[in-house]
Amino acid sequence: MTVFLSAFLLFQVQLLIGKAILPWFGGTAAVWMTCLLFFQVLLLCGYLYAYLLVNRLPPRWQGLAHLAPLLLSLLLLPIAPSETWKPSGAADPTWRILALLTVTVGGPFLVLSATGPLIQAWSARLHPGRSPYRLYALSNAGSLLGLLSYPFLVEPSLRLPVQMSAWSIGHAVFVLLCIGWAVRMTRAQPAQLPVVATSNHAAFEASDRPDAVTRTIWLLLAACGSAILLATTNQITQDVTPVPFLWVLPLSLYLLSFILCFDRRRWYRRQVVGWVLAASLFIVAFAYLGRMSIGLGPQVAAYALVLLACCMACHGELAALKPAPRHLTAFYLIVAAGGAVGGALVTLVAPAVFKTLVEYPLALFACCAAWSVARRRDVLREALRRRFVGRPARLAAAAAGGLLLASAAIPFSGLAWRGYLRSRSVLEVSRNFYGALQVGEEDRGDPSRHRRRLTHGSTVHGVQFQDPLLRTIPASYYGPGSGIEACLRAVRGARAQGLRIGVIGMGAGELAAYAGRGDALTFYEINPDVVRLARRWFTYWDDAVERGARLDVEMGDARLVLERELKGGTVEPCDVLVVDAFTSDAIPVHLLTAECFALYRRKLAGDGLLAVHVSSLFLNLSPVVRQQAEGLGWGALCLSSPADADHARFENDWVAATPDASLLTEIQPGLARIVPWPPSAPGRPWTDDFSSLLPLLK
Repeated sequence: MTVFLSAFLLFQVQLLIGKAILPWFGGTAAVWMTCLLFFQVLLLCGYLYAYLLVNRLPPRWQGLAHLAPLLLSLLLLPIAPSETWKPSGAADPTWRILALLTVTVGGPFLVLSATGPLIQAWSARLHPGRSPYRLYALSNAGSLLGLLSYPFLVEPSLRLPVQMSAWSIGHAVFVLLCIGWAVRMTRAQPAQLPVVATSNHAAFEASDRPDAVTRTIWLLLAACGSAILLATTNQITQDVTPVPFLWVLPLSLYLLSFILCFDRRRWYRRQVVGWVLAASLFIVAFAYLGRMSIGLGPQVAAYALVLLACCMACHGELAALKPAPRHLTAFYLIVAAGGAVGGALVTLVAPAVFKTLVEYPLALFACCAAWSVARRRDVLREALRRRFVGRPARLAAAAAGGLLLASAAIPFSGLAWRGYLRSRSVLEVSRNFYGALQVGEEDRGDPSRHRRRLTHGSTVHGVQFQDPLLRTIPASYYGPGSGIEACLRAVRGARAQGLRIGVIGMGAGELAAYAGRGDALTFYEINPDVVRLARRWFTYWDDAVERGARLDVEMGDARLVLERELKGGTVEPCDVLVVDAFTSDAIPVHLLTAECFALYRRKLAGDGLLAVHVSSLFLNLSPVVRQQAEGLGWGALCLSSPADADHARFENDWVAATPDASLLTEIQPGLARIVPWPPSAPGRPWTDDFSSLLPLLK
């Protein structure tokens, strides 16, 4: 019960706190990636604590020493992140998130993370004839239940404050159970704490200490499993949207592989895993080189298959190499260290080294390499012993040669990468905390169709023709005949003076094409790289300035910026407020809640119009916007436009909402059409404390 409950709470709190702070940092996938890294590092700290406790103190003192952190963790309840941690600008918030998590959940999480190896070590001493590794499988089962119950039961049913209170009560129950274990250890008689009990067990415990090669392979396998988990999560969420139910799938498969591999050996078949790994390489190669476009179901299924195969390979070999119970805490410590290393490589190193998301195929190949090395551990050990044991000069020469080869490969790979980008007509790539951006060219040989495109993953953030006669005409989701064009035309027709326009999300700056003399347009943008690329490679901004429009950019998350503006009392109301900030394939949830719509109402003029861009391959967001508009007493309608390849216009959907009902009658769709609303709304309106995307999946 203690092991199961600790694991359940351990993974519930990851999703809970990740959802709570996601809106504060732009709602990007990197927020969850940073959370995962934090929890992996803290898991390592918990395992280190358990290792030191078990190996440095006598058994009867271990329980007594563990009582103090258990009781101290109760003083940190209930868990609730303070709003003082909200960022005030657009700087990289990675370290701010890590500090926030440390202060908010660091103490309770550390105690929970130490429980698994600690209770298993105590159980091995109290029940020496029983293998403690089955408890490891039980721990992962509790973790899996904690993950799966959150998006399907907890998130759709309970508000965030209730979730935090319920979790805090669960942690208090866990502390009581763990105190019982600690007291049991302090009261156990020396005769009850044997290191060995039977002759078979004595032989098992007396086995040799794992050598350096084995420990290195433990670290390598754990790091590769963690790296492929985070890389897969990043790959999925960048194409859909970073929300808990998409975080859960990769992490659940990761835990499932631990459960299967550490429960019984028969679950892991090397030959089967080898064939699936080989097939995974072809799947990834086809997806990357062929640039195929598939639906959400097949896309997620392909990623899930590859992830499960890699995790089964890594964790199956880990289970095959697990040591005798006397080395159990050291084994878990190295596995946790590998997990932290893999997480750091994907979350911290990859964004700093790579300009695009290449860590996913790299992690896949690393898993295959680690699996091959683990299978040939004995051969590797013997080769190292023959060549390097007692020959430090040869070992130093080999290490120096490896470093020299790596240093030579870095500039060569950089030149090769730049050549590849030029061959793909890529003008510039950029990457930071908020994602990887790419500016590319299309139809360079045809002057009438030559255009540039700004993309983030598979999401297009803007297109511009390069012909001087066409470059002032917006394209993609904003061109003539789009829903936003109809909205702006209607508002302009009802005004005798210039418009005040606010745009949440800059992209390539296409909406500046609608700004003319006397207009004032302000972009709200959280990603500084977006602003830089839009100003460098696209001319929408400069063309608008030449026409006499006044343009400005407010850096930071739009919601936080609006809150500061409204609090300062220096707000200029907007005639049109456009919500066009996309994270992956959809608008971030925190920009569609009732609290955020209350900000829009205060920012918008009494006869102004709110236009929300709801185009999405995977989600139907228009009912959410309609619910929020009706909650304010506004009228709303949905506009949909077809694609037009000749004019580089994509299929697009917009929702127009306004407190002035007469303004809706002025909207003449033109090429767009007014879409009828669905017969019913998708459940409860979204608030900061409650939201669920499951009912909105297409």
